Amino acid sequence: MTTVTDPRHTDLYVSAATFLTQYGLHPDPAAFLSHGYVDLCLAAWPGACGAELDLATRWAVWTWIVDDTFDTELLGESRQVVGEFALSLLLVAGGSTRPGPGDHPAVHALAALAADTRAMVPEFWWQRYLTHLEEWVHAACAKLVDFVQPRRTPTLREYLLLRPTDGGMVLAAMWCELAGRCVTPDWHDALVQSLLADWTRVSSRYLPGSAGSKSDPTQGERWPAISPS
Repeated sequence: MTTVTDPRHTDLYVSAATFLTQYGLHPDPAAFLSHGYVDLCLAAWPGACGAELDLATRWAVWTWIVDDTFDTELLGESRQVVGEFALSLLLVAGGSTRPGPGDHPAVHALAALAADTRAMVPEFWWQRYLTHLEEWVHAACAKLVDFVQPRRTPTLREYLLLRPTDGGMVLAAMWCELAGRCVTPDWHDALVQSLLADWTRVSSRYLPGSAGSKSDPTQGERWPAISPS
């Protein structure tokens, strides 16, 4: 049986591996990517290509790395250390400061991602993404120090309060917009829902070729394709 390889795979894999290596985000990029992250993005966004696909994939990879950082690297650290890491992410993402020599690799990578994104998308889109990114960082920090580290199960009320802002799916919805170059103010729009449904279906299986949407990501309001500098 002949294996059909997505023609976008090599370029996207090399880009993701280079991103991980350049910023020291993982000691073994090949091992990290062997979990299927590149295939996931290719399958979820079959109509995407170029700078938009590349940037959306780097955001996805960065978010998974930071999620792992909270889950493993920071697991035994003090509340202060965890808080300092979260604060550094928030300050750099918001443009209040630049990464310092001693900052975590994820902080340096975030500065580059933010710059590349702002060069490509409308400012209102970036501000919306920044809001959800900040909420996700706050929620990841709170989940670690308030529940995971003390091994405390949240009450139903605590869980419901935390849940709306811990959603990586909210970020994923915007990766779908980025990859498809589709900007719409209505997240209930059929196109956005179709893009997100593709992502949800594929990410649950981590298998290439399982996204079956026939939606056209070229519909709707678009912005000019500007490659990151």
